[in-house]
Amino acid sequence: LGEIGLQTSQPVHLARQPIPAMIAHTAGDIHPPGYYFLLHLWQQVTAPTLLHGLEFLYALPSVMAAMLVLALLYAIGRRLFSAPVAAIAVWLAVLNPFQLWYSQEVRMYTVGAALGLFCLWALLAFAGASHRLRWLALYALAAAAGLYTLYYFAFWLIALNIVALLLLWQAADGRGRRLAQWVAAQGAVIILFGPWLPVLARQATDPPVPPWRAPWHNAADVVASAAETLAALLVGQSPPGQVVWIWAIPVLALLLGFAWWAWGRRGQTRRALAASVVLLLLFVPITLLFAITLFVTPIYHVRYIYLYATLFLLVPAVVIAAMWRRCR
Repeated sequence: LGEIGLQTSQPVHLARQPIPAMIAHTAGDIHPPGYYFLLHLWQQVTAPTLLHGLEFLYALPSVMAAMLVLALLYAIGRRLFSAPVAAIAVWLAVLNPFQLWYSQEVRMYTVGAALGLFCLWALLAFAGASHRLRWLALYALAAAAGLYTLYYFAFWLIALNIVALLLLWQAADGRGRRLAQWVAAQGAVIILFGPWLPVLARQATDPPVPPWRAPWHNAADVVASAAETLAALLVGQSPPGQVVWIWAIPVLALLLGFAWWAWGRRGQTRRALAASVVLLLLFVPITLLFAITLFVTPIYHVRYIYLYATLFLLVPAVVIAAMWRRCR
């Protein structure tokens, strides 16, 4: 039964194919080939097989990507907020059902999340004191790899460009030059992803498979999906119980507390900027996902939220740290 499972799992099945066959298959499917290529190289090195009880090795890239997510979450949290906030966020991530689930799945989502956070870290480093172009080069490589991993990574890049405009506009000097360098980095991403753009265009305009998501028929469906999304940020994509919106209430409360912390006092420009970065990167991609599903074609599924959900853990971390300081 285990061998049958390995053979019928699409990522494993594609990883076992020769690279030309793998690329040909993904060109006729709905996902880019990046994760399957990574899994192909991984299985060439580790040779996962039921014969020796080593089939779990197929999940190790997800485990390692999840560990990288923790490291990047700490680094980003410390840079935007403080070391205590970053440490709390990491502990929350260790316990978060979303993080636990996809760190064990043989799917591309955890790899995509790690690449997305690395893109953000590269942007923060470039917008910081050094402004070294090496960070833009690393950003371009990670962004292109993210697009080759999951098409929904494009929504993250759109939000990241909005954040880049916000951060780089704060520069005291050389603002125009830095913005031009950032635009050049976006051009490099397009060039690197260019070989797959014709395939993406064909898949988008003439989908090779029938619609794989149920459309929303009324406002109640939209509200239910929005509640599901908010709940997933806290308890993963399968909230316990039948009434999902109940789990959305504490998420809204945390967001309100986060907003009060950021904008409740005058003169806290750094707080407001850091909070804006988190909220833009969290809700711009989700809004785009909902808008396309509502007005173009149904593509929403709660699991896609995972790609953007890691930064939400900074929200309760900030609230917990602020409450702890107040209690002391």
